[in-house]
Amino acid sequence: MKKNILDILVGFANVLMVSSLFMAGCGILVLLYEVGFWLYEGYWKGLTLFIIIYSSFKEEALTNSWLYNPDSFFGLNKILKWLIEKPPLWVDLLIYGLIFLYIFTNISERLKEKYEQEELRRNDKRVKK
Repeated sequence: MKKNILDILVGFANVLMVSSLFMAGCGILVLLYEVGFWLYEGYWKGLTLFIIIYSSFKEEALTNSWLYNPDSFFGLNKILKWLIEKPPLWVDLLIYGLIFLYIFTNISERLKEKYEQEELRRNDKRVKK
């Protein structure tokens, strides 16, 4: 039973690793899009996460949200607002993708080590019998 759970967790960590790699790749593609746009039009478009969110929701949904009308957690609000409005989208995607890739790679490696230790322990029990 434990073997099946470890298999599932390793598989899930691997899926998250691939998703993180895809996220970082999207960051590079957004950068290439912005560079291409700059080369063609002569000005930097500067996509941010805010532009993507703003174009996806109605204006009332954003102006009435906690992000623009906080009633608590004011420091957290300032941090999140800065992360959404200031850094370019390609930086967000690339850095967060690489951070998540590092985290999930480490998780996957540790789960694999635990899986191998479990296999060795099972084999030792079989040999002793």
